[in-house]
Amino acid sequence: KLVGIFKTLHVPLNPPTIVRNFISNLMLMQLGGLPFHKQPKYLSAALREMRGGDSGISFVDSEGKKFTAYELAQRQGIGKSTLTSAEIKQLEVVMRDMERHGSMGVLTHGRRLWKALSEGASTLYQNIEVLGKVAFIMHALENRVGELEAIINHPNNIGVDGTPTINIEDAAVQEANSTLFDYSEVSPTVKALRSSFFGAPFITFQVKVAPLIIKTALKHPARFLPYVMIMAGIQAAFGSLPFVDDDWDKLKERLPEWAREKGHMAFLPWKDSDNRWTAIDFSYFFPWTFYTEFISKIFKGKFVDAAMEGGLIGPAWQIATAIATNKDIWSGQEITRESDSTSDQVFDIFNYGTSFALPTVLTRRGLFSA
Repeated sequence: KLVGIFKTLHVPLNPPTIVRNFISNLMLMQLGGLPFHKQPKYLSAALREMRGGDSGISFVDSEGKKFTAYELAQRQGIGKSTLTSAEIKQLEVVMRDMERHGSMGVLTHGRRLWKALSEGASTLYQNIEVLGKVAFIMHALENRVGELEAIINHPNNIGVDGTPTINIEDAAVQEANSTLFDYSEVSPTVKALRSSFFGAPFITFQVKVAPLIIKTALKHPARFLPYVMIMAGIQAAFGSLPFVDDDWDKLKERLPEWAREKGHMAFLPWKDSDNRWTAIDFSYFFPWTFYTEFISKIFKGKFVDAAMEGGLIGPAWQIATAIATNKDIWSGQEITRESDSTSDQVFDIFNYGTSFALPTVLTRRGLFSA
């Protein structure tokens, strides 16, 4: 339960994580074969179907029956609710309680309302995942019939009588699940690790994304070109700007240690309102970041940092390590200062633990930042 609460706070109830995962899903779809320039069309069509409308895109199965991508997804277990029903019903529970007991009812009926809020947010988050899968299925059935037929005729999908055990619709769903992942299909070891507060709550993504990255690198390496072009383009634009002698020193002073070590940090070709250069960390979005950063830290001999990367070490160990070393595991900043009083140090430790547990948007690094 504790891990479930931790995950809910850090994923469906944390807006930055939702945005990051949505962008990451777009990248996964591109790696899986749905190009960026076609994604708006199919995502819009998928959204219309999930809202109960007509996308204008339908298919005919081997028995002559018409179906839509969303109907196929539901039939094969991808998403069991619409985008507007389940999450709104959960939020209505909260609103009705506030009407009945006043605004403070959110505080006094915490357990019941937490269930409503967490289930509503989780359903909304799940539907974002379903949206991507429906769009991917739609594109595959329209544009990748040859690839789907090759999957049907793969030896793993041929029965003892020599005929395929799946049809083209099954193949499309398989491709969607292999690209955007079916998180329920994991080994007992992974299931145990992600369920323990001392394990690795977010290890499933790292396990699932590796086969997709390897498959894309071997069969479709050109699909990585957009990311090379993004990084090279930004850096070329940055390098073309006039650079004052002390700008580089100021830039290095401003970047924290963890940012200097990131392999996907890019400097933007403009300054902020205080005339300072701005940097963006693309590792927050790229699905392969865990592996590149993990390997980099191993080669540098930073084995603990490597294990921390991607959440391989559970939240309990992360908090314990941070307090023992007096350094935030991500930013490297000191948690307490030796010159502070004991009471201030205790408060800083308590504040750090609270900030670690809560969604980033509700901490001093989010809405309440200075």
